[in-house]
Amino acid sequence: MKLFNTIATTSLVISGALGLTLQPLVNATIGGQAEVYWTQGPNDPATWTLFLMDPYYTFGLKGILARNVDNSLGHITVSLAGANVQAGVEYNLQAANTNYPDMRYAASPIFTLSD
Repeated sequence: MKLFNTIATTSLVISGALGLTLQPLVNATIGGQAEVYWTQGPNDPATWTLFLMDPYYTFGLKGILARNVDNSLGHITVSLAGANVQAGVEYNLQAANTNYPDMRYAASPIFTLSD
């Protein structure tokens, strides 16, 4: 339990020190393309990796949507074609350290995809 508390606290510190905020996907369809938007802060990393996740499962990776995302852009277009997803199921986006993917920087609110 102590290890879990340490990991959870470290996770909170990392995300609390950053200004990175991911927006949920809106009107995204399975197999289509989607626009991902975020806001950044002065202490954010220059690049990160974008995951599509099952927000209720720690290891719920559904797809790697982009690697080495340039944080300064504020948005990118991603393809959902290779993601392991279903319509009506809840997902979220997570930004993570490219070299250490267990180090998460931000998570979007939950959203669903449509057919």
